[in-house]
Amino acid sequence: MKRKHDGVRALPKDWTEVIEKVQEVLTQTQSEAAAREQGLAENMPAIPHPEKAAYWKQGFEQFDERLSLFQARVQQVEDDAADAELALADGEKALEHWLARANEITQRVVKTQTTATSSDGPKV
Repeated sequence: MKRKHDGVRALPKDWTEVIEKVQEVLTQTQSEAAAREQGLAENMPAIPHPEKAAYWKQGFEQFDERLSLFQARVQQVEDDAADAELALADGEKALEHWLARANEITQRVVKTQTTATSSDGPKV
């Protein structure tokens, strides 16, 4: 800045333009900051009222209890399914044994009938 000879500062001729430009930049910056603040406020959950927080806490506790019961039931069902698989495997083995035994008996009957038929064969 230029100084007058008497010690008082003299402002440049375009100082009002500079001030206006600074004001524009400040106004634009303030608008951008307000927009960012609004964007953050929309994405951030509001701090709940104490009663609301207690309600949510109670809801989460009930959810945890139900989840624990559900997990216990799932475990029980898995245990029951494992027991059922063992029972089915035992039944399958028993059925296979029974079928093998039935096959043996069938073969004996066929063999006995074949032997009896060949010994009764036509006589000439």
